[in-house]
Amino acid sequence: MFVRGGTGKGTAAQTTPCLESVCEAAILTGASWLDHTVIVGFSEFSRTALINSRGGRDHSLTNACFVLGGGIKGGQAIGASTDVAMEPQAMSLADGSVGDGEVVLPEHITMALLHDLGVDGDPFDLRVEPLKAILKDP
Repeated sequence: MFVRGGTGKGTAAQTTPCLESVCEAAILTGASWLDHTVIVGFSEFSRTALINSRGGRDHSLTNACFVLGGGIKGGQAIGASTDVAMEPQAMSLADGSVGDGEVVLPEHITMALLHDLGVDGDPFDLRVEPLKAILKDP
C-alpha cells in the first residue's frame, strides 16, 4: 500500500485519498482490510527438522503453511508429524484432531478457501474435501 508516494500510475495526490477513506472506514466501523482478505503462505517443499550427515537438511514430505484473515479461525495450529521420521499424520478435516482422517495437502486448504467463498463442488478437480477446521463458519 502506498500512503505517501506514487504507484507508478498516478500521483500521491490521486492515490492517498482512496487509502485515507479505506483507513477512515476501518476506524469508524472497527473493521479491517484483513476482515475481507485471506493471506496464505506456502512453500513448494519442506526441509527435515534433523541435520543430515553433511550438516544440512534434506527435503521432507511434512510441510507447514500459514493462513490468516477473512473467514479463517485464528489462534490454532493444526496437524502433527510423527516423532520418528517426522512423517505427516492423518487428521480430521472437520475439527483438526489427529488420528482418523487424511494427511492434509495444499489441496485441502484450497478447497476450504473455495468453500468459504461459497463455491460449490470441486471446480478444479482437486478430488479432496475441504479442511473445514480452519474456517470460522464451516
